[in-house]
Amino acid sequence: MLTPGRKAVNSPVRIAANFQDDTRVDIDPDTVTVKIYSPQGTITSYVYGTDAEVIKASTGDYYIDYTPNESGQWFYRWETTGTNEAIAVEGYFRVQYSPFYEGVADAYYR
Repeated sequence: MLTPGRKAVNSPVRIAANFQDDTRVDIDPDTVTVKIYSPQGTITSYVYGTDAEVIKASTGDYYIDYTPNESGQWFYRWETTGTNEAIAVEGYFRVQYSPFYEGVADAYYR
């Protein structure tokens, strides 16, 4: 279940993008890739049509429901290719710290 507001470790986050041409008409580029950059510096790529994680909702609208496995700041980048369709969209989201998954010293609770 996707919950608005705070983002928690091991809870899905929806990352969406909309692609349009110069006249603001929604388009489907030749390729659509989303890259996820973790707080530890790991980059994972997903490609529409190859990886089931990338979903096309309608013409020009794509999303991925990504489940971050650690707290911190995560970055994402959507990239497309095609004639007059090279588009890049970047953003980020923060995942709150969780003592249930990342541990905490006993003194933290005193």
